Amino acid sequence: MRWILAAALALAACAQQGDGPEAVVRDVYATATQAIEEGRVPYDYVPMTDELRGAIDEGAQIARQNNQPFIEGDLATGCQDCQSLTDLVIEVTSPPANGAATVEARFTVDGRQAQMVYTMRETAEGWRVDNITGPDGYDLRASVSSYVEGASRSCETEIGLVAAQRLVQRCIAVSPATHPPCNVQNNCDMIQAEIDRNCQPGDAPLAAECRAD
Repeated sequence: MRWILAAALALAACAQQGDGPEAVVRDVYATATQAIEEGRVPYDYVPMTDELRGAIDEGAQIARQNNQPFIEGDLATGCQDCQSLTDLVIEVTSPPANGAATVEARFTVDGRQAQMVYTMRETAEGWRVDNITGPDGYDLRASVSSYVEGASRSCETEIGLVAAQRLVQRCIAVSPATHPPCNVQNNCDMIQAEIDRNCQPGDAPLAAECRAD
């Protein structure tokens, strides 16, 4: 999970026009690595397309109005309060063509191997991130869209208070996030997605919660 945004993300461009997609992603991780070494949380360091930034801004606004957490977890590393980022490998998996490219970042964060895939788009301002996905099912754009679409209906409304509270307790039990989206006022899909992201094969201590119906 990788989720960390709190109230809002005003994501600004950090790459110079003319930088290729790989260089843009390298800049993202250079900033993230330096921030981790200095013990601070970086903001405004992922250059995004207007469409993705607009979707995130809309979700953040809804979250503020509902006094809810939004994205919890650093967008580039997928963790909160990371202590180390090493073994970084960045590779262009789909070379630039027709204004699009794909860049993969593999790294070790706090002793755990991780991978992020960046969908890149070429804009008038240069190459920008249009989505971030991961092999564990993480999909930034889809998660934001799901939040915005489901914001008007709570899990309590969908399945009833008792069932929603059971789902929330499972979510809290398996999520390492400081402020996970485990709340009956969030939609059920968001809560279940947090459970699914953190229920990996071999997680024996969490087996009961992960197997729960």
